Amino acid sequence: TEPIPYSTQMVENDQLAQYSTKTMQVGQDGEASVQEQVVTLNGVETQRTVVSRAVLTQATDAVVAVGTGGSDIGTGTLIAPVTEYRFTSAFKFRNGRWHKGVDLAVSEGTPVYAADNGKVIVSEWSDSYGNYIIIDHQNGLKTLYAHNSALLVNVGDTVTKGRQIALSGNTGNSTGPHVHFEVHYNGVAVNPELYVSFGTETP
Repeated sequence: TEPIPYSTQMVENDQLAQYSTKTMQVGQDGEASVQEQVVTLNGVETQRTVVSRAVLTQATDAVVAVGTGGSDIGTGTLIAPVTEYRFTSAFKFRNGRWHKGVDLAVSEGTPVYAADNGKVIVSEWSDSYGNYIIIDHQNGLKTLYAHNSALLVNVGDTVTKGRQIALSGNTGNSTGPHVHFEVHYNGVAVNPELYVSFGTETP
């Protein structure tokens, strides 16, 4: 007998994150019965001819789903949440307390974009942040976007890097239209400038 190798079928699935895979059916080799005529000379095989071959069991193809949906795992490389801005305040001690993010001054209603792939875990109002969003990038990083005029994503949404998630505003504890942007690594606020170059601070 000899094995009949199975094949693998790849099928698209928009319920899985992009490029991820999931085995839907395990492949299994089939088996064939083979009769062969073998010629030997002084104990050494010199010729082999298949006389007959019959399939005993058919091979079962493997089926693997390939994700085409949005990925909720970040790349680790962040982009600025707005494309044109004035960098008005860095990650520093300010007004008697630590300023945990950076402030990017923009006109109200400016599109705000996800800094990387991830899943929205907060999309709500607070007295300090106003309308704000937190994205979990599933790699130890989380980003926060505050003082928006409108929120365009909901908790549980999967977002890709560069997707619009909000419109900038002047809500909460804010003295002018801007985006307050924070980066947290393993639950601790870190300097966003470690991940994104914002240029020169001009208060």
